[in-house]
Amino acid sequence: MLNNINTKELIKRKKTLKKKYKICKLYIKKTINNTFVTLTNIKGDTITYYSTGKVGFKGGKKTGRIAEEAIMNEIINSCISIKVKYLFIYYSGTYFNMNLYKKILKKNRIRILMLINNTPINYNGCRKPKPRRL
Repeated sequence: MLNNINTKELIKRKKTLKKKYKICKLYIKKTINNTFVTLTNIKGDTITYYSTGKVGFKGGKKTGRIAEEAIMNEIINSCISIKVKYLFIYYSGTYFNMNLYKKILKKNRIRILMLINNTPINYNGCRKPKPRRL
């Protein structure tokens, strides 16, 4: 009896979590060793989150093109399930290949409203004083 009640509650929770959004934000953070992708609604509440490690890649394979395609396929599946049609894309990091993301989104008929580059530019600060000579 208890097991049946728990499964029914889980099914109800899953149904309430699937809301429909037309416009969402996609945050892509690419580092030297990994790629993180977060899908949020307009307010900024996280809907789904993926990284190359979470998809199943280990070591040096996490930075490859195949890993990025696998992440985007997972994001596309979640976008289709919540009926997303438009995306704002915020990306940051080095070694970034935007053409791959554009191609995959275009193939699945999800339109990009805006591309914003959030890559930080390093600033090394003020010049240090010369060492004192005695």
